[in-house]
Amino acid sequence: MQSDWHRYNLKRRVASLPPLTSEIFAEKVLANQASAAASAAQAAFEKVCPACERTYFSQNAFQNHLGSQKHKMRVAQLQAASVTSLDDDTESMMSSAISLGESVDTLPGADVDSNADVDFSRVAEKLQGTTLEDSGAAIGQTGSASVQEQEGRPQSAAGTTSTEQETATTEDAPPDTTICLFCNFKSATVDANVVHMKGKHGMFIPERPYLVDLEGLIGWLSDRVHALQDASTAVW
Repeated sequence: MQSDWHRYNLKRRVASLPPLTSEIFAEKVLANQASAAASAAQAAFEKVCPACERTYFSQNAFQNHLGSQKHKMRVAQLQAASVTSLDDDTESMMSSAISLGESVDTLPGADVDSNADVDFSRVAEKLQGTTLEDSGAAIGQTGSASVQEQEGRPQSAAGTTSTEQETATTEDAPPDTTICLFCNFKSATVDANVVHMKGKHGMFIPERPYLVDLEGLIGWLSDRVHALQDASTAVW
């Protein structure tokens, strides 16, 4: 009399319904349990679409999303972007392999450094055989020679020498955007320079599709790098 079957039949009797046998009651219990399990599984459903970055808590909604045109277009765009990035990585690796084959002598400034070393060695040899008095006389002769050279140098209307004009012209000239900002490697074009800096030095330009003036950006970065170099040189 304490079983669920007996209590269920008592409720059916109050509702003026005929009682059920134990077999029918067991079938109803099993059907009710299966329905509850299905409802629980449906309530616990959770799927994430990695392409669209959306979460779905219904099987029907998830299946409808997979069959939608928006989802298919998004998947196609991601595949195209992955192919493009793979091509860019391959091109950067090729450019890195080519740039690694360049010798140090091809870099600009190598001849200047070698000439400076030769001049320094010559000055050191002269100083070894020179006394203090000879050094003072040499310094006086050098000062007078520099004054004479400066007096013989042509000046402009404003009173500046031609060397100062050349320096001002060099400073006012626009930066060369085909030269690498890190190793002074000169590329054929600005795009080739960007590929070289990305592959060899890891320079990454975010939001590249929204960049309007690539040459202006590289020129601005070149100005900043040269300004920092000049400031550090002045401090030292």
